[in-house]
Formats: sequence, C-alpha cells, structure tokens
Amino acid sequence: RSDLKSAVRNNELAILYSGLQEVTYHFFAVCVAAIDGLLPLVAKATGYKISKEDKDVLRSFTPLRDYFEHMENRAPGKSRESEVVSEYDDGRVWRVVSGFHTDEFDRILLNNRPIDVTSRGCEAIEEIVARNYVEMKASCLEQVRRHYLQGFKPIPSPSEVPYVPLVSVYSVFDGGRGM
Repeated sequence: RSDLKSAVRNNELAILYSGLQEVTYHFFAVCVAAIDGLLPLVAKATGYKISKEDKDVLRSFTPLRDYFEHMENRAPGKSRESEVVSEYDDGRVWRVVSGFHTDEFDRILLNNRPIDVTSRGCEAIEEIVARNYVEMKASCLEQVRRHYLQGFKPIPSPSEVPYVPLVSVYSVFDGGRGM
C-alpha cells in the first residue's frame, strides 16, 4: 500500500518538476532574447560591433522562445507537430510521444538544431555579456576621449541649460500657454 502511495506521489512530483523545468527553459530563452534585442542598442550607442559568433549564440535560443510562445502549433495534428511529436508504430503498439529530443550534450533539439539550456549555455551567455560589456565600455570611453580631443568646451552649469518640459501640469489650466 505504501509503495502505491509512493508511486503516485513520485508521478505527481515528476509532472510538477517537468512543468517547472519547462517554465525555467522558457524564462531563460526569453531572457536571452531580451539580451539579444538590447545588446545591439547599447553597442550602437557606444560605437561597438558585436561579433557574428556572439550574435549567433544569442539567436540560437530564439527557436526555443518561439516554441513556448506558440506551443499550440506543435500539438499533435497541428502544422508544426513534427518539431516535438514523434509517432512509433511497430505493428503491435502505436505510441505518440510529445517532448524535446536531446543530443549527447543534453542540449534540446528543435528542428535538429541544438539549444544549450544547460549550465554551459548559461555560462556562454554570461561570457558574451561580460566580454561585450568590457569592449563597449572601452569603446564608449574612446568616444568620450575623441570628443574632448576635438577641443575642450566647458560644461555649462545646470542653471544655464535651457529646460523646456515636454509636459506641464500648468498647461491644462492655462490653455497650453505656460506660466
């Protein structure tokens, strides 16, 4: 009797942990997509160019993000079911298995492309961010250095800088004329 209870409880835990794992995978893929979207903006502002290799690693997580954002398309009978649904029929038993396939390095395979959601993959993303941060910082400082080499202009005091607010609480009351 206790074996039955343990088996049921273990099955429940397996389902729970499987769900938590998928949420973690999705969260990680969304975070990498955000980094992939924001890093080029910072790079452009600092005059730095992100390497193709780094871009490729960041973009390798896009299919996993898309998978979780559009799971309904991958259900059995849907247009992209072949990405995660496998059928086995040996004449005696017909099985439909839905889930990720992995390679020998435990990377998820979607359309036979590896997505590294392991500790290695996390470390690779951390290294990309760290490396690019250092390079962007150096590039930014170089831009500032070049600016000041063109001729030093004193920085005005805050009281000398014209300030025109985009929105004023007074504009509602005075018809937009300002006070």
